[in-house]
Amino acid sequence: MPATLTLQKPILHLIQKSLSVSEFDLQILRLTNQQDALVFMGDCVFDLASLDRSINQLDNLTIYVIDSDISARSLNETLSEQINIIDFDKFVSLTVDVDKVITW
Repeated sequence: MPATLTLQKPILHLIQKSLSVSEFDLQILRLTNQQDALVFMGDCVFDLASLDRSINQLDNLTIYVIDSDISARSLNETLSEQINIIDFDKFVSLTVDVDKVITW
């Protein structure tokens, strides 16, 4: 009987706590797969500038930030091209489309 290949559904990672660059790099390598997505939320959007170099090396992950989190913190700085700004409706649809949601 041939072995069946089980494809793992993507995981949505909600980043809600501040991480140093080294913590972020380590956690990304340890906890994510290629089809996963990250959403930076709340005050963690402040970390996007310091994590810019690490984020630019993650061409295999989709990275999101919620537009209201950027606006509420008056972050008008240029974000990495890899970061997708989404509204809350898109965030909700992301949570429905994945198998698992992990909060950091």
